[in-house]
Amino acid sequence: MAKQAKDRVDELTQTVVASRAGDGARAIRMLDDLSEAATLVTDIAQALRAVHPHREFAQAAEMVFMDMSNTVSKLNINTQIAKVVDSIVDQGKRQPSSLSTEELASAVVLQSDFTNSGIHLPSQERDKFVALSEQVLQLCSTLFEEPSIDVPHVQVSIHVTRHHPPFF
Repeated sequence: MAKQAKDRVDELTQTVVASRAGDGARAIRMLDDLSEAATLVTDIAQALRAVHPHREFAQAAEMVFMDMSNTVSKLNINTQIAKVVDSIVDQGKRQPSSLSTEELASAVVLQSDFTNSGIHLPSQERDKFVALSEQVLQLCSTLFEEPSIDVPHVQVSIHVTRHHPPFF
């Protein structure tokens, strides 16, 4: 299931990146499909790791969850997709009749998601942001799996977090 989802994500990513300028409504639908393909398996795996009574199934779900979460993180810093989203937002603002209110709102939310994922950072800093995010995800996973172990703290500089609202 995870392999199929990743294949679908790759296919949709290529289609979105190759989409023609001016066809924002179609691109928004493809981006919605891309988001669903990436998050559906992630959400299922997250639920299974929490509730499955058999440890080996929960551990397998954990592996899928981590793999798909990394896939989602990489999508969130894909500069080519971000450029498509920026062009859709620009198109919607320049030509309001080219997108429905919902389509433009979806594009603006996606644009905000990219910003929150560090898309504006230079490549090296963006990679560092992703590495820190993956480390946080791994530590949370470890805490989830074995809450009694002593997990070292992760220090995140204010520079990395200042553009992001608190999670709570």
